[in-house]
Amino acid sequence: MFKTALKPTLLSLFKMFILKYLGIVVRFMTMTLIAVIVPLNLAALAEAIKIEPIQLGEIHTIKSETLDEQRTIWISAPDDYKTDGLKYPVIYLTDADQHFIHMASSAKLLAHARMIPEMIVVGISNPKRDRDLSPPITEEMGNFKNGQPKPVGPQAGGADRFLEFMAKDLFPYIERHFPTGPYRILAGHSSGGLLTIHAFVNHNDLFQGYIAASPALWWNNGSLIQQTEDFLTAHKDLKKQLYVTLGDEGEVIENGHNDIYDMHHWYEKLIQGVEGTAGNKLIWGTKLMPHLNHNSVPLPSYYQGLVKFFEGWVMPREILNSGDAAALAAHMANFSDRIGSRIPVSAAAVAHVGRRMLRRDKIEQAIALYTYNVEQHPNVDILHYILGTALEKDGQWEKARTSYRKSVELAEKNQSGRRAQFEKFVKDITAKIAES
Repeated sequence: MFKTALKPTLLSLFKMFILKYLGIVVRFMTMTLIAVIVPLNLAALAEAIKIEPIQLGEIHTIKSETLDEQRTIWISAPDDYKTDGLKYPVIYLTDADQHFIHMASSAKLLAHARMIPEMIVVGISNPKRDRDLSPPITEEMGNFKNGQPKPVGPQAGGADRFLEFMAKDLFPYIERHFPTGPYRILAGHSSGGLLTIHAFVNHNDLFQGYIAASPALWWNNGSLIQQTEDFLTAHKDLKKQLYVTLGDEGEVIENGHNDIYDMHHWYEKLIQGVEGTAGNKLIWGTKLMPHLNHNSVPLPSYYQGLVKFFEGWVMPREILNSGDAAALAAHMANFSDRIGSRIPVSAAAVAHVGRRMLRRDKIEQAIALYTYNVEQHPNVDILHYILGTALEKDGQWEKARTSYRKSVELAEKNQSGRRAQFEKFVKDITAKIAES
């Protein structure tokens, strides 16, 4: 009995041993394969994934002779600014550390939608905001609700020197390194908005457009508001653009103004003053944004300010449909006169309408549009090439060759990489002329 019972027990133990051993071996082999295969798969995956940074701009450090210090400048420019032959309006922005990214992104979005021209955005860091952004102290600052006076830093009141730095140091630097047009906008928030209104009144030759988001108009006990009224009364023919906004700035005091930080009070006074004194050539707008707080109001303020300033720049639908170059020229001349600065129509938009005219076999209208485009953007190589193709199609071969040659010349100057392409068209049209 004992031996009979032992045999299956030993057999069972042997089977268990073998299975356990095989299990250990299988698990070891599996782990080894995973250890080998997974890194190989990850390496292959890493090679398959291409990671590149999103580049919105550059940070420059420049020496200011005016301020005798280094200044940090944030710059965003259109992608092809070095080679496209265009000149761009410039937005100058305070407090770049907080607002550069959203301003540059808004400008690119609106330009892509062809609601504004492509623009260069220049942001300035302001680590000493009291010094850079506040006008000279000329008044008692006023009191808080509790009767305590508003404290003012010892370096406050340097706005005029900061604007001098912009005029003498920053503008020349930007204009040396980037293809700028004559139109400039100044945008600022809070103390930067205060600087913007101060520049509008006291340095109005520096910029054409001014966007002030929740400006700190309480400075100098609100005296800048009276300065604004006096300035506009004396300049009824002023061709400038002004856009002012206000977010939720806390309690609105209805029974008398007794707190310097009642920003709604100062905002209303400014708007009333502008309404009562501005001439009809000032393009201006204002918007209360009570759903946004002090720090969130800049993004929609800057976005809507840009849209406001460029109302009328977009090609009207009737011209898009008709392709009337003379009407387009008159429209753009009227827009430039209204804003007091020449800003050409979108070259891409005109080229698009010209192609539509060609598809409709309206060759004369296409040539007129392309000619106008070249006149407005004389240094853009591809526009001369496009004009040449239309002239060639119309049988005006000599004129087409002249346009092609100009495109070759500008492609070389701009280093656009299109010279060889344009040279082929010169060669082909020359052969046509010789054979005719």
